Amino acid sequence: MLFTIAIPTFNNENTILTAIKSALNQDIDIEYEVLVVNNASTDLTLEKIKSIKSSKMRIINNKLTVSMYENHNICLKEAKGDYILFCHSDDKLEPNAIEILYDKISKRKFPKKCVVWGHSLFRDFQTALLRTNWNINEGIVGERAYTLFLFGGLTPSGTCYSRKIFLEQGGFIELKHKVNKSDCITMINLAFNGFMFEMIDELYFKRETASTMKIGTSLQDILDSYDEIAEWVIGNYDNNRINKIIFPNINTMPFSFLYAFSNYKKYKKDIFVKCIKQFIKHPSIVFSDVYRKIIKRCLFG
Repeated sequence: MLFTIAIPTFNNENTILTAIKSALNQDIDIEYEVLVVNNASTDLTLEKIKSIKSSKMRIINNKLTVSMYENHNICLKEAKGDYILFCHSDDKLEPNAIEILYDKISKRKFPKKCVVWGHSLFRDFQTALLRTNWNINEGIVGERAYTLFLFGGLTPSGTCYSRKIFLEQGGFIELKHKVNKSDCITMINLAFNGFMFEMIDELYFKRETASTMKIGTSLQDILDSYDEIAEWVIGNYDNNRINKIIFPNINTMPFSFLYAFSNYKKYKKDIFVKCIKQFIKHPSIVFSDVYRKIIKRCLFG
């Protein structure tokens, strides 16, 4: 089977039927499945799921509630498709979503290491492409591919992954902070392991909200989440990869990562020097709250 549409859900009784129906009503002749993984919901979500009868749909009901990204990893493990397209239970796929992805992946000769996504009406990822000088409909791969995710993660919802090797790489990296930035370090990790990334010039799903990075999240909460990423990186990468993350060969400084790594004596001096050089070139940078926090951390710990 080529595609699985995975719908991880927890307490989404008001929206789950819309997500499932959008997944089942795909306008394409190829075989695909819809996998719904109910994360031990305590409302009527499971009853709503069971009200839909379709040979395309499989239901997994977790006995206990696990973390959001662990539930995504259950989807990866249980899916039968070579490619897995996530649709969160408060989102909706367009009827031609699988058709669009099939067309793109087939033109790429069905790559075994790829991540593909499209436009969004909410937090469109094109901003990150523009910041790092990548283009839409460009296969992004190689030693600089990781730079695409230095300024934020890629939401799983509406994103299609080659499932087998993604799972072999460990799936989504589990982080504990309430502002979960797993999709950021997970994508960087896939980039370091040779995955190709492509944003296509189509909009094939509707997304209106964020599950973890909600509007109103404080800057300090975001920076604290990067502290956890830095801890994971130091525990899993050699110094060469760490330096690539801190000092990428791009025009824009990855402030959140610089803040996180400035907490470590080994990197503090080089980060401070980098920041001062940037200030000399662009004095207005001093008005950045994150920049000032980096300097303070470098000087005072």
